[in-house]
Amino acid sequence: AHNRLLVFARQPVPIQVTGFGCPCSTGLKTMHYRFSDPYRAGGYEQIVYLTSLIRWNPPLSEIPITALPFTYNGYITFGSGNHLFKLNSKVIRVWAEILQHLPTAKLHLKNQQFNEPDTCHYLREQFASYGIAQDRLLLTRGSTQQAHLEFYQSLDIALDSFPYSGGITTCETLWMGVPVIGLNDHRSANAANSLLHKVGLPDLIAESSEIYIQKALELAQNIDYLAQLRQSLRHKLLNSPICDGVSFAREVEFAYRQMWQKWCHT
Repeated sequence: AHNRLLVFARQPVPIQVTGFGCPCSTGLKTMHYRFSDPYRAGGYEQIVYLTSLIRWNPPLSEIPITALPFTYNGYITFGSGNHLFKLNSKVIRVWAEILQHLPTAKLHLKNQQFNEPDTCHYLREQFASYGIAQDRLLLTRGSTQQAHLEFYQSLDIALDSFPYSGGITTCETLWMGVPVIGLNDHRSANAANSLLHKVGLPDLIAESSEIYIQKALELAQNIDYLAQLRQSLRHKLLNSPICDGVSFAREVEFAYRQMWQKWCHT
């Protein structure tokens, strides 16, 4: 709402570039370039590839990595901190099917919209239609950023939304040592495909909802691997291109310079 896309349609400047904020194509002939990375789908604009489209700053406060929740709960806790508008009917059906295969598992979701009782009731009804009891669905309200990151301490495995996946949310999840199951539907809005490749976990990307379910179930049965990931994911993320701001800035500025030189020559 209230975007200024028509300004770009009128092209007030010689070169126009998109890619940050919304990674999708604008569909405008006047948008000359779009930043992307090798793991995202193409679009209408000329693509300029960066090592990583997403750049993320780790939190300044030190939040410890806790023990795997399964070790003291005795059951697997799946979860997601993604915005509620990303949870479409297919996502709910797939997540419910995962819970159907693991009768003791629970799903923990966190969103500021859970401040509204009617919203919670509606979502519980959606899962109940697939036979998921209310006590297996944990809903946490919005909170401070500190408490939001601490929420991930309660998860064993995170489930990403689709087709609109988590970007910053996925970074926060990995930072807290929680692996993310993603679905690559070959759309440019899918950030999880890119992020999981960057931290060396392409095996957590599924190419279909059926494989997505299979990967979630297999990971839930590999407790030793989950414990290993919990202690290593923060290091993997911190040492990936996602957290390398200096290299990111140099790449972007080099690309701007090339675009300008090309325009000057033509």
